[in-house]
Amino acid sequence: EPGASKLLGALSNAIEISVENIPEFKGKTFVTCDTSGSMDQNVSEKSKMTLKEIGCLFGAMVNKKSNDSITSVFATDHVPVNLNPRDSLFTSMKKMFKTNTNGCGTEAWKVMEYLNKNKIFVNRIILFSDMQCYDTGGLYGGFGFSRGTRSFYEGLMKYRQNVNKDVFVYSFDLAHYGTLQIPQSDKKTCINGGFSDKVLNFIPMFEGANKDMLRKIEEITI
Repeated sequence: EPGASKLLGALSNAIEISVENIPEFKGKTFVTCDTSGSMDQNVSEKSKMTLKEIGCLFGAMVNKKSNDSITSVFATDHVPVNLNPRDSLFTSMKKMFKTNTNGCGTEAWKVMEYLNKNKIFVNRIILFSDMQCYDTGGLYGGFGFSRGTRSFYEGLMKYRQNVNKDVFVYSFDLAHYGTLQIPQSDKKTCINGGFSDKVLNFIPMFEGANKDMLRKIEEITI
């Protein structure tokens, strides 16, 4: 069970209100949340809320604002979660939180494997994680675990080559560790540290090729 249900419920109610001001995400959205062992840490020393709770709550928020979406969680395995957008954010968050991902690993590459294997066309991919993901290259995951040649970024490149060359990616680093799954030079990727419902407002603008959008996102106090 989430460890701070009363506080999280209050936060969920507040976000239910604020989410009304966020524009709908047109097209098809794929959102995935990291529920691995490292995401069980608290957001801060003064908070009992975990990164996993926050990630799943914001994943539910994205699902509610998408007119067509796929929502999932990943750890050792990647698992799609069937959510009802009419449910409360808190209800959807708990469903994601409780989904069994068969371990505490952080196999983010399986997210892209799922999209590639099934050739699922989406307009955007949104990732909520602490970015402590297994990546054999060590360049984007910051670890270099021996896991073959699989990585989130390698899967993304394959996806752009075979499914949708124009897919946008939004990477939310909830823990501020600074590790990346995607190079900052990728022009169709927006990398953010921390979390804020305000950042979601900029997704349609970022996709509209607004040259000032990255600067404006960076100016948001998270």
